[in-house]
Amino acid sequence: MITIDQSAFKPGKNSISFTTKGYRIAADLYLPEGFETAPCPAIIFARPATQVKEQASVVYGEKMSARGYALLAVDHIGFGESEGEIRNYENTENIIAVLTDGITVLRHLDCIDENRIYGMGLCMGGAYITRLAFLDKRLKAIATMSAYFDCATAFEQMMDEETRGQAILGANLAMEKYLQTGEVDRYPVLGAMKPGEIPEGTPRYYADAVDYYMTSRGALEHAPNYSNMLPAFQLPIDPALNHSPYGDQLTLPKLFIRGSDAAITGPLTDLFYPNAAEPKELMVVEGAEHFDLYDIDQYVDPVIDRVDTFFKAN
Repeated sequence: MITIDQSAFKPGKNSISFTTKGYRIAADLYLPEGFETAPCPAIIFARPATQVKEQASVVYGEKMSARGYALLAVDHIGFGESEGEIRNYENTENIIAVLTDGITVLRHLDCIDENRIYGMGLCMGGAYITRLAFLDKRLKAIATMSAYFDCATAFEQMMDEETRGQAILGANLAMEKYLQTGEVDRYPVLGAMKPGEIPEGTPRYYADAVDYYMTSRGALEHAPNYSNMLPAFQLPIDPALNHSPYGDQLTLPKLFIRGSDAAITGPLTDLFYPNAAEPKELMVVEGAEHFDLYDIDQYVDPVIDRVDTFFKAN
């Protein structure tokens, strides 16, 4: 049963909670001005992998609520303020379950138009919201930004075959240890790299990741619950999450957004788009790299404009 006190709702951010798989899920519900007078359209937001709700979700929550939408951002099971025994475990099944329940929560609220629920996904969240769209027909349309549509290909691009094999074996052994002892070994998702100390020759994608996650942009100060220490039995990306063979079955309206200079996710978007069913649209943000769509107004604001227009038309 959903029990949320709606009497204290106000424009802007509202802290709420609900239950998924027996765990308390902490969430922020961003509401627009005037939400009390008429039901508003709503967005379930899928954040980048490992993030908590105080990071990129804030940017999109504030900007989309200013356009008249409610937006629900969550801490997934084991992340941030949500419950979960294994902390910071990016488990696809759990994430889809939380997002599904998030849609149910939105449709339960008096201030939400239950027939106008949309999905937005950023980075790995783009893969999650796409998978959710296959499974949950309550979504009217989705928009993805810097999305990982084909994680198998991305995994191949991250490391050579021998290194991939070593990474998988390491994850296998870490899971074996956890099951035998209950101990969770961890590793830093960005290795030992720090701002100002990035080795020469490091690909821009990883340098930009450090610039976002290891500085005040993405983690320090305003997101104290964020940690880049992941369970060692978790690969840096889930190679089983691959939507490329099924794009022609995704029939709801779709808007795919990529930066013109985005390594990895730019080409992945270009590969997925031709095979996706109509109706579909593609937006290329000129000059933008993958992480620029997280929080840089110069690049995010045109995205907000296009998504607003797209959702209003669908």
